[in-house]
Amino acid sequence: MKRLRQQLLRGRLLLLKYDRPRFACSPERGVERGKWLRRAFFLLQCFLQLEDLARAMVVIDQLKLAYADGFIRSHESMRLTALLISFLKEKRVNMAAFLFDAFTPLVRHQQVEGIVDIFGELTFISLVAVKNKHFFLCAKVTTFILDFFEKSSLCFEESGNQQLVTTGFNALKRIGSLIVRRDSALFHEILTRTVTLLKKHPGLMEQDEIHALFSECIYKAARNEQPNEMIFVFNELEGLRHYHKNFDVLLRKIIGETENVAGNFSCYLQSPICALLVQKILTLAYLSHSSECMRKAIQCASKVGYLAVYQHGFQEAFSLLLPLFDSGRKLFNDERKFGYSESNNGFRLKSLLAILKESLAIAEYAVRQDMTLTVSDFILWMLETWQKQATIEHSKKSIKRFSQLFYLYWCQIRRRQAKQSADLLSEVMLPPLVTPEQVQGLFK
Repeated sequence: MKRLRQQLLRGRLLLLKYDRPRFACSPERGVERGKWLRRAFFLLQCFLQLEDLARAMVVIDQLKLAYADGFIRSHESMRLTALLISFLKEKRVNMAAFLFDAFTPLVRHQQVEGIVDIFGELTFISLVAVKNKHFFLCAKVTTFILDFFEKSSLCFEESGNQQLVTTGFNALKRIGSLIVRRDSALFHEILTRTVTLLKKHPGLMEQDEIHALFSECIYKAARNEQPNEMIFVFNELEGLRHYHKNFDVLLRKIIGETENVAGNFSCYLQSPICALLVQKILTLAYLSHSSECMRKAIQCASKVGYLAVYQHGFQEAFSLLLPLFDSGRKLFNDERKFGYSESNNGFRLKSLLAILKESLAIAEYAVRQDMTLTVSDFILWMLETWQKQATIEHSKKSIKRFSQLFYLYWCQIRRRQAKQSADLLSEVMLPPLVTPEQVQGLFK
């Protein structure tokens, strides 16, 4: 009986091969094409029940050729996805990977709405694949979406394709957030190819889906305690800084999201994540040469500093205050080397002044938390703690130079308090690396 059934199915397979080119020549024969697809799905299930995998793969090949010829029913992508998911549940992973390639000819004959549906189905497939630890299938989904965007670049220029772009990048965001601690190579590929795509189409940077993709990847890398992956995200973003107008919009949105993430991680002093986040945001904002981005980044660092001082006290929270102070040190060094620049309208000087203001505000807040201290004690403690952590000798000199700048700035802003504490800061001001005249010249 089994042998007879096998012979019958082989005959039907031969008939299937014969009918496909015949129906392909007649586009008006939609009913026959639909019947042909139903027969193909039925034969595929029959061969799988008989464990005849060779002929099952022949049927899948015929399906691919049929999709290339335009054999498409309504909701065909849903049927194909259901069949692929059934393969995964039955542990037929190789068959699922082979069937996945049928999406390539299928997408060629779809309108925008159909492609949106396919992207939605692919997102679902990737979720099931991650759950079952089939990461290579996630890689196929990622490659499919990114290849489509790279080959169909016109879709970014047509206003009616917004839903397509939204669905595609949302799929990449979900895949990236799921595999960040499971498959680093795929995570890197998503970000690298996305950045390459953004360089070709800078206008995409202003879309919410792009900032959501990068913000989600940063958050998941931080949540999973993976600083290397987080650094990789920021390094990829750094490659976009030359597209100033579009990049500024993207960076402002990312800073807003990162501020919340850093605030959550400020509770954990043992984790390097919070300090690294603030440091990378400040570095990226400085490289962008955008005053608005730098202002938001400094505000982010300042809020994290306030939270850290409130929760742990300023002596324990130095690691979270350091990114703000170190950015001020680097800005002051660059300002001394290059001076005022008309090309960026004094960007470095304005940023340095903003950092000094926020640093002084944090120092005064820390002093109010411990009524036995003064701002001069805070500056002295900052210098001593910072220099203990510095390993390079010339860094110690620039640290002292910034500490003296901080002290002289405080003297200008709070003259009466500074005059009362002048005798306490001989360790900070000797030897003098910055003079009051230089400070007045900087902020005149």
